[in-house]
Amino acid sequence: MSKELDANGAKESPSRYNRKLVLKEGGWVFGGQIATMAAYGIGLRVVTSLYPPDAYGSAALALGLVALGTQNIVNPVLVAQARLYPDFQRRGISSWFMRHAFWSMLKRLRWVLIPLALLDLILLVLGYNYYAAVVLLSFLIATGIWSYSIFTNFVTAERRQRAASVLRFFRYLFPPAIAVAIGLFLIPSALGLLSAEATAGILLSAAAYGVLFHKRQSDSSKPRAEDVNSIKADTIKIAVPLSLVAVETWVSALSDRYVIGLFLGTHSVGVYSANYGLWAQPFIMLGAGLILWLRPILFGAVSEGNAAIAAMTIRRWLLAGVSLSIIGGIILYVGRELVFTLFLDPKYRAADGVVIFIMIAYSCSVASICFSQLLAAELRTKEQILPVLVAAFLNIALNFAAIPYLGLLGAAIVTAFSFGVEAIWFGWIALRNTDKKASAVTDAAK
Repeated sequence: MSKELDANGAKESPSRYNRKLVLKEGGWVFGGQIATMAAYGIGLRVVTSLYPPDAYGSAALALGLVALGTQNIVNPVLVAQARLYPDFQRRGISSWFMRHAFWSMLKRLRWVLIPLALLDLILLVLGYNYYAAVVLLSFLIATGIWSYSIFTNFVTAERRQRAASVLRFFRYLFPPAIAVAIGLFLIPSALGLLSAEATAGILLSAAAYGVLFHKRQSDSSKPRAEDVNSIKADTIKIAVPLSLVAVETWVSALSDRYVIGLFLGTHSVGVYSANYGLWAQPFIMLGAGLILWLRPILFGAVSEGNAAIAAMTIRRWLLAGVSLSIIGGIILYVGRELVFTLFLDPKYRAADGVVIFIMIAYSCSVASICFSQLLAAELRTKEQILPVLVAAFLNIALNFAAIPYLGLLGAAIVTAFSFGVEAIWFGWIALRNTDKKASAVTDAAK
C-alpha cells in the first residue's frame, strides 16, 4: 500500500489499519460513548425532575420535526461526505473538499431555513406568539445541529477520535445543563427546553468548527474538473436514495409520538419520549460508536479496493454489535429498577413491557446500521429504500391500530416489530448476490 496524506497533509504510514491503531481509536470512541451516556442519563434525571411531562412531550414533538429535517437533508449528505472523503484525501484535496461540502450544504439548507423564517414572520403578524417562538427556536436548533454535524463528521472522517469523543460528550451535556438553568430561574416549560437546545446547538457548532480547523495544515492541491464532476455524481448517487430512506426512518422511529399525542395527549408523549430516550439511548450510542469507529476504516478500505480489510471490518462490526446488544440488553433489563431510580423521575415511569420492546427494537437497529453502512460503502444506497419503506408503513399503520387499545405498550410493540422486519431485510439485501470484489466481505459476515 502506498503512503497517503493524513488530515494535516503529511504522509500517512501504511500502518493505518494495524490492530494497535484500530484498538486505540476504538478505546477513544467507546470511552467517549460511555461518558456521553452518563451525561445523557444524569441530564435526563435532572430535566425530568424539573419539567412536567406535558412540557417534555410538547418539546419532543417540536424536536421531532427538526429531526425530520435533519434526517432528510443533512444525514444523507453526511454519509456521502464520509464515503467520499478518503478518495479526496488520497488525492491531496481534502481541504478543498471540506470547503465545497460546507458551502454546498448551506445552499441546500436555505430551501428549508428561508421558508421557516417567513413562516415565523407570518405567525408574529397574526399574533400567534407562542407558535412563532417555537418556529424561531426550531430554526436556531436546526442551524446549530446541522453545522455541528457537518464539522464533526469531518473530524470523524479524519479518524481524530479523541477530539470527536469530546465534542459528542458536550453535545449531550450542554442541552440539559442549560435546560436546568432555565428551569431553576424561569418557568420550566417546553419553550425552556427548546431554548436550551438552540443555545447548545450554536455553542457546539462553534466549538466543532474550532476543533476541525485548529492548527490544521491545508493541502494545497487544486481539484481537477473530473474531481468536481465526480463529487456531484457520487453525492447524488449516495445521498438522494438516502433522503428517501431518512424520511422513512423518521416515520419508523418518531411518528408514534404524534399518534400518541393524537389519542393520548402530550402528557403521554412526554412519558413515552423520556422512556424511549432512556432505554433506546444505550443501543443508539452503541450503533453510533460502531459507525464512528469502523465506518472510516470500512469506507477507506472499500475506496482503496482492499477487500480483506473491508471483510475484517464487517466481521468485527457484526460480532461487536450483536454480542454487545444481547449482553447489554440483558444487564439493563435485570437492573431496570436501578436504572429507573437513577435516571428518570418517578412521574415518568412506564411499564416494564414498554422497556423490553424498546430495547428489542434498538437491538435490531444496531444490526441494520451495520448492513446499511456496507451498502453505502458499495454505493448501493438505492437498495435501502424498499425495506425501510415497508417498515415505516407497518409502523404507522399498526400504531393507529394498537395505540388506542394498548396505549404506550402498543407503540413499543409496533416499533420492535417494524425494526425487526427492517433488520432481517437489510441483512438479506446486504449479503446476497455480492460481486467478486466484495465476496470476501460476504464470507466474513456469514
